[in-house]
Amino acid sequence: MSSAAAANVAVIGGGISGAVCASLLAARGVAVTLFDSGRGAGGRMAQRREVMEDGTELRFDHGAPYFTVTNDEVSRVVSGWEARGIVAEWKAMFACFDQATGKFTDFEKVQFHLSLFPRLSVMVQDIPVRPCFALMVPVHGFSFNNSDSLSWAFCDSSKPGRACVPPNRQSWILHSTTEYASKVINIIGLRKPSADALAKVAEELFREFQATGLSIPQPIFMKAHRWGSAFPAISIGGDDKCVWDKSTKLAICGDFCASPSVEGAVLSAMRGASKILGCLNCPSGL
Repeated sequence: MSSAAAANVAVIGGGISGAVCASLLAARGVAVTLFDSGRGAGGRMAQRREVMEDGTELRFDHGAPYFTVTNDEVSRVVSGWEARGIVAEWKAMFACFDQATGKFTDFEKVQFHLSLFPRLSVMVQDIPVRPCFALMVPVHGFSFNNSDSLSWAFCDSSKPGRACVPPNRQSWILHSTTEYASKVINIIGLRKPSADALAKVAEELFREFQATGLSIPQPIFMKAHRWGSAFPAISIGGDDKCVWDKSTKLAICGDFCASPSVEGAVLSAMRGASKILGCLNCPSGL
């Protein structure tokens, strides 16, 4: 029996990094147990589902509305996902809306990869993070300039595989600016936001969205979600893209080790899995 087959590895956290690390290790014959405090996939793989009174199910990718890939290592992994039907390309027209001039600029047709199936503590406890509020609005996306509250807007229902949304409806994800989220959190504190506080955030973000001048009807559903640690402000992984302690065979992976993106999380997971496989004396092949 190989060292890998005899090994047992615990992966803590079912976000992008945890899931990728676990799958890469399992593919090499390592017995992996994944632990997560949530009921389903977490982090940027999180997806909210809401059922309306008429039975219509709305799905919102409020974790990561999309991700892009530029790293060759990550690209090979994502290509494998695409071949298996786990992700698909989201071909959308994106632009930038300038709140000061009230005009759209920089139109560009881009292709984003989109997930279709949302599936050492001392060293990391003080990592500064940037918060964000995500507003889910059922009413292919654009960024904002000169806005006090909004940074991005994504039409979730325009993604491939979203036939569940009726043709006469749209679903949008709005991301607040870090400054807006920090201001709200400074007012209400770190406790769980009340329903009234989230409703106020939702109304403020939606009003800013309406200021684009787009034909936006009053939504039938609207809910804000707080991401208190949405984006890491620094990277601690260095060239390794992960934190590795050989003596305890502990690898710490995440976007905070590489870059604040899905691609960074995947790359960190790959490097962490390589470290673990290396200590098991088996080729990583990653």
